[in-house]
Amino acid sequence: MKPFVIANKQDTFNFDEFIKQIIQYDIVIIGEEHDNMQQYLTQAKIIQALAEQKILILHLK
Repeated sequence: MKPFVIANKQDTFNFDEFIKQIIQYDIVIIGEEHDNMQQYLTQAKIIQALAEQKILILHLK
C-alpha cells in the first residue's frame, strides 16, 4: 500500500474519507506545526476519530 501523505498547507480533504483511508494503515504518523492552533485541533479530531474506531494510539511530543 502506498503512503497517504498530506504535507502541503493548501491540501484539502473530506475528513470522513480521510479517516476511512488512514484506518487501513498499520501505522499512522500525525504531525503539526507547534505554533498552529488549527493544526492542534485537527490533530485532536483525527486522534478522536481513530479512538472511536478502536485504533491503538500512541501520542508522542
